[in-house]
Amino acid sequence: MHYPGTPSSMSSRSSSSAGCPPNAPIISPKALPSSPLPTAAHLPGRNMPPPPAPYMRTVELPTPPAVPAPNCTHHHFFSHQTDRSSPANLRADGLLTPPSTPVKAAGLGAPVALHPLLAAPPQLRLRLTDALEHAQFSSAYSARSLREAAATPVSACIVVKIMHGIFTAVARPPPGRALAVEDVLAAVLAELWRAPLPRELSRFPPDVQVAASMRSGGDLRCVDLFGPRTHFAGLQVTHVADGITYCELLLA
Repeated sequence: MHYPGTPSSMSSRSSSSAGCPPNAPIISPKALPSSPLPTAAHLPGRNMPPPPAPYMRTVELPTPPAVPAPNCTHHHFFSHQTDRSSPANLRADGLLTPPSTPVKAAGLGAPVALHPLLAAPPQLRLRLTDALEHAQFSSAYSARSLREAAATPVSACIVVKIMHGIFTAVARPPPGRALAVEDVLAAVLAELWRAPLPRELSRFPPDVQVAASMRSGGDLRCVDLFGPRTHFAGLQVTHVADGITYCELLLA
């Protein structure tokens, strides 16, 4: 009688046929022990002090020169001196319309509000080639308004820069009264009606100089260099210092 072979009898027969000793122990594979992970103390570059910061020497900034105050000499109506000792206040913002409220430019000095005949847009129409008697006023003002205070609070002196500082008009009242609107306008006209100095003339292109000379008929004045823009468009306050109000003349 034949019985089916068991797995043990079959494996013993196959092992014997392969040349292996019977009943050899079977060893199962085991995993190798894992290596410990390196800590931060064992990593290269860790726990090292940072490299020192590069040394930079201090550089002293140049100190801007102090701007001397203009020599505000005594002026009478239509008889004004000009002062060109202070440097030109160059501006690149063109013709701007200042606010109607009191201005305190650059945070210097007390707020100053110009008279409506002087502040832009002014309540009068005046060509800078004409005398002040030819000014035309709005309905709320008249020629008597020219004798009113030029600014509030009252300014002891008003310096007007013209054409970005090429020309400068300085207005100061006669003794005994406040600086009036007519004092400021008269100072501007007196500055523009004089002959330009060679250094002032050199600030304009040659073609402008030729056109101004032809326009003036040989008697060249500073206002002739303005071309068609000869209408008074008001004053813009730039800053206030030491009781002096500095303005820029606007043209139209």
